[in-house]
Amino acid sequence: SASIEFLTEKPPVREGKKVRLICRVKGQPPPKITWYKDGESIKRNRTRYTFSYFKRRSILIIESVGKNDEGQYECSAKNKLLEKPVNKTMSLRLDNQHQNWDNCPFSGGTEYCLNGGTCRYFSAVKEPACQCLEGFMGNRCETKNPTNPQMSTYNKEQCGKKYYGGYYC
Repeated sequence: SASIEFLTEKPPVREGKKVRLICRVKGQPPPKITWYKDGESIKRNRTRYTFSYFKRRSILIIESVGKNDEGQYECSAKNKLLEKPVNKTMSLRLDNQHQNWDNCPFSGGTEYCLNGGTCRYFSAVKEPACQCLEGFMGNRCETKNPTNPQMSTYNKEQCGKKYYGGYYC
């Protein structure tokens, strides 16, 4: 006999992130694992997915998850003693709060956000906004986050180009 002990349950995932789905099985002899997305074998699209197979588990990796990756994923396990495979499914969804962000539509988008922030355009309100790196905050990531005391101050030799009379780090 064979059974599926565990299949990863994923909360909504941010677009562009790496996703690992893990299927752990048990049985004698060890079952063969096959992955499906929305009822179709994933083998047909090997360029989109990476598989790792071990004796009692398999890992399905999506390097950069996108809208087309949303759906029902199924782990199917079968060994010689089973007439029918055993299956377990999970749902993969994108994080909706980040789906309305686009790249900045105007030139100079790389200079709009300060301190390494990423410029995004929120289409719902038709305004640019910044995703700040850890340790920075503000509309344009212009302020050091006071709750992060480990942020250090840079001197001009450590910084890049001159920016509005100061140096841009």
